Amino acid sequence: MHANATPAKRVLVVEDEMLLALDYARCLEEWGFVPVGPASTANEAVETFQREGADAITMDLRLAEGSDGIDAARRITALCPVPIVFVTGNADGSSMVAMRAIEPLAILPKPLDEPSLRRVLERAFHRSPTV
Repeated sequence: MHANATPAKRVLVVEDEMLLALDYARCLEEWGFVPVGPASTANEAVETFQREGADAITMDLRLAEGSDGIDAARRITALCPVPIVFVTGNADGSSMVAMRAIEPLAILPKPLDEPSLRRVLERAFHRSPTV
């Protein structure tokens, strides 16, 4: 690494479906990010963020053990403002309102369009895509 190179941005993956979490982590690595986690519950997301930190978070809405990503996002952003991208396959009207109140970078539908996630993260970090 060059002396003036910026370190890779760390992205916490919060997703209770392990295959999806692993796929997101693979994509993040390919794009030059450092995946953190994955976390599958709201409590695990908060604990992982506190322990390992992250520059951004991909957050599923419905998590394991009946927990949800909105709760996790609120708790994490109360600790430290961090950009969040919600990724969800089932958001009703009240969930959409609650997600928007957190002011996420984006709310992306499942199945995830990986290029959309990449564009959102690169725009957040002001990086040029390296297609």
